[in-house]
Amino acid sequence: MRKNLLFYFLILFSLFSSYQLYKTYPLWALPSFDDDAAREVKKLQEVVALTNAYYVDTLDWKKTITKGIEGMLSSMDPHSHYFSAEEGKANDERFDARYQGVGIEFDILDEKITVIAVIPGAPAQKAGLQSGDRIVEIEGKNAVGLKRDEVPRLLKGPKGSSVKVGVERIGYDELLYFTIDRDEIPIFTINTWFMANDTTGYVWVNRFAATTTDELESALVRLERKGMKQLVLDLRGNGGGYLSEAVKMVAKFVNGHELVVYTRGRRDENNREYFTDDYGPAHTRDIPLVVLINQASASASEIVSGALQDYDRALITGEHSFGKGLVQNEFNLTDGARLRLTVSKYYTPSGRLIQRSYKDKSVKDYFKDAYDTTGAVYDSTGRPKFRTRMGRIVYGGGGIMPDHLQKLTTVSRYSEFTQKLLTKRIFFLFATDYVYRHKSSLDDAERFYAAFRLNKAEWQRFKRLVKKQGLSPDAGQLEKDRRFLENRIKAAIARNLWSEKGYWRVILEYDNQYDTALTLFPEYQELVKKRGTTHKN
Repeated sequence: MRKNLLFYFLILFSLFSSYQLYKTYPLWALPSFDDDAAREVKKLQEVVALTNAYYVDTLDWKKTITKGIEGMLSSMDPHSHYFSAEEGKANDERFDARYQGVGIEFDILDEKITVIAVIPGAPAQKAGLQSGDRIVEIEGKNAVGLKRDEVPRLLKGPKGSSVKVGVERIGYDELLYFTIDRDEIPIFTINTWFMANDTTGYVWVNRFAATTTDELESALVRLERKGMKQLVLDLRGNGGGYLSEAVKMVAKFVNGHELVVYTRGRRDENNREYFTDDYGPAHTRDIPLVVLINQASASASEIVSGALQDYDRALITGEHSFGKGLVQNEFNLTDGARLRLTVSKYYTPSGRLIQRSYKDKSVKDYFKDAYDTTGAVYDSTGRPKFRTRMGRIVYGGGGIMPDHLQKLTTVSRYSEFTQKLLTKRIFFLFATDYVYRHKSSLDDAERFYAAFRLNKAEWQRFKRLVKKQGLSPDAGQLEKDRRFLENRIKAAIARNLWSEKGYWRVILEYDNQYDTALTLFPEYQELVKKRGTTHKN
């Protein structure tokens, strides 16, 4: 189950990799064809003309040409991509780090729009919506039975406009009505940050958008106020984003004028070097640093982890990263569609090519190979060797190989039934009911994180809910995995109360990769001593 989820997760996020945005190229300014390309384009024109004139059925030419473009691009490399105008706009929202709407995360449960979380400070929160609310009316019209992709069109809208929703809420017999004034909604790129112990800060960055380094700086300042002396930077599941943000992130931990990444392509303008001071002076922190990566860490994440590893500025732990080192430029086409085209390749400061081989592989196999569990991806035999600044050996061949391999075992070691539960909304349903019954005692977040335990009566209530949902585990299955399941229940309650930041903080309580990262600071200190500087804790 985990492999399938990660597989589709990465296919999605690989589309959002590091790229430079180009303006629209008018037709008269397009680059000229060479003779080979011109000859083949003429052939294509002939095929289209003949098909249009003589094919037995009438064709949807937009759909047909789109498939042709996609087929051509997929034959070149796995990351060149064609977007419709609508898809391009959605991508912009994701990386501009804001959109205009009401600010909720939702799912469809029992055919009803169910609020999973309310974004802090968003219009929905200001209007009074809560996690667990079920939206059954929108602007006086029945909203039950809507498909998931229909909901955003009804709730999103320009800043300053409003939308009226009717809501079912636990404890109320009648519908509650809220008028929500739409506004710009920030899309945060940090899942959570907190003090893991008295001296160790933790920050989990989920992608590199326009606001990422500003968010990181804010988190670091707050952690320093709480006593942070060392940091775990988590880039797991981070599929990339803006190259500029990756460069600025490295500059927060590497002083001076240092190379972060360089690119090499067919055209001279695509051969570039990026340095830590390219975007002006940074507030650089010389603190012990451990970076977490996994098989879904790609592109900008690999630029950051690769540079920090090359300069011996951090220890890297987790799993081998994805190996996405192709650089895309984005070209706006005349009808608003977009072409994201590979123009060069990324190399770390030591000369390692980040891109994993895709030669003679289908796109499906290329992504599937990212989750190779045979161990071949971790075998350094035959891989090119490179040296860090201090002379440590690091390996090329695609992706970033961690200094300490630690595979995630938290979920995979549990029963098939327990893993099935993770795909359901049972934890959400239980948490919604629990918060309704206990909200007066759940006002202190830090006390909740430190001391929450599920008592016997609540555990029995959870088991009854599992059966009510039509699931029938063997007698011992739930008890065997009880500690893990209680963690997921606690996380769902935290999400209800404190949104995603609370959820992810609790999830980490049962994360063996995170636990490993916390143990590596003594080794980092030894590494620092070898270069003649000792950090003070």
